[in-house]
Formats: sequence, C-alpha cells, structure tokens
Amino acid sequence: MLAPSKYLRSGVRFAVSTDEATDQVAGRVAYRRADGHHLADAAVGDPYAAVAMQLGALFGRTHQWQQKMPPPRAGGPVLERPAYFVLAKIHVLGPVRPSALAELLGLDLSTVSRHIAALERAGWIARERDPEDGRAHLVQATEAGTEVFHANRQRWFDMVRQILSHWPEADLQEFVRLLTQFNDAAEAYTGGDAASRTTSEEG
Repeated sequence: MLAPSKYLRSGVRFAVSTDEATDQVAGRVAYRRADGHHLADAAVGDPYAAVAMQLGALFGRTHQWQQKMPPPRAGGPVLERPAYFVLAKIHVLGPVRPSALAELLGLDLSTVSRHIAALERAGWIARERDPEDGRAHLVQATEAGTEVFHANRQRWFDMVRQILSHWPEADLQEFVRLLTQFNDAAEAYTGGDAASRTTSEEG
C-alpha cells in the first residue's frame, strides 16, 4: 500500500488514500480527513454542503474528461481546455476586444493575450481595427477557427451523451432544468456573506 498524500484545505489536513480496497465508498475512491472522517460526513444534514461537495467532485474530474474525450469525428486538431474556452468565447461574441474577453473569462489580460497569439498563429482567429477606437483592435474567429471550435465542441457533446446514455429522458430534462436554474443563480451571485444577507432581508 502506498502512503497517502497530504495536503491542506482551509487549515484542515487531508489524506488521499491510494488503497481503493480500504477507502472505497459507493464505488468511488474516498477523500478522508487526517482524523479518519470521510469528507462526506460534512454534508450530512446540510443540502448546501452536499451540493458543494458534488460540484467539487465534478470540477475535479475535468482533467480526467479532457484525457477521455473521443477525438473529433472528422479528425483535425484537439484543443486544450484553455484554448477551447478562449476560442469559444470569441466565436460566440463575434469581434471582441481582448480586454473585454479577459474580463468575461475572469483571466488577466496577459494570459488571454498569450492564448490569442497562439490561436492567431494557428489561423483560427484574426485581428481587425476597432472602428470605434483606431488604437485598439478586435479579434474574431476565422472560418477555419469556427470549424475547429465546432469539432471540439462536438467532442464534449459526444462524451456527455456517452456518460448519460442510460438515463431516462425525464431525468435528462429535469437535470437540464436544475442545471439551468443553478447557472442562473450562479451568474446572479455577487459574493458576500449569505447569512448576513438573509438576516438583513428578514429584518
């Protein structure tokens, strides 16, 4: 048995067990606190904690999914996640300033500029002068970039279809409804202390 790895989360030490036979809960490798309690214990009786933990598990699988996604149906280049998200935003927004793109993606401008330069070298985006400000420029997807975006988006669609292929149609529709409701709430979230906001609203 390999020794568990240690790391810190919010001041609490955790161990990730590498012995699946010992630390397997409901068919999934369990993450344990160093005191031996399963992290799922924190969600008992607290639906918000349960949701947060399921989201954490979901986000933690994104790298796995990147490795498991099927290749583009018609071949062609496979985009890494950061490049895909930048190209996707450019495709959806149309001509957009890099500064606006960085704000929408929640990234610093230097990071977005590096991705833009790489996409431009590949011929997937093009720059043009901003008609409202000749000192600035806009970026937009080229025809080739649009094709690459659609091919890579289809990889995501195909993987989700494989994961959920055994779900009943009614469950899929309900899942979409709840995810849409969650995304709307997340978009409207402005931060701050939920407990204090609730108290002020009630007062």
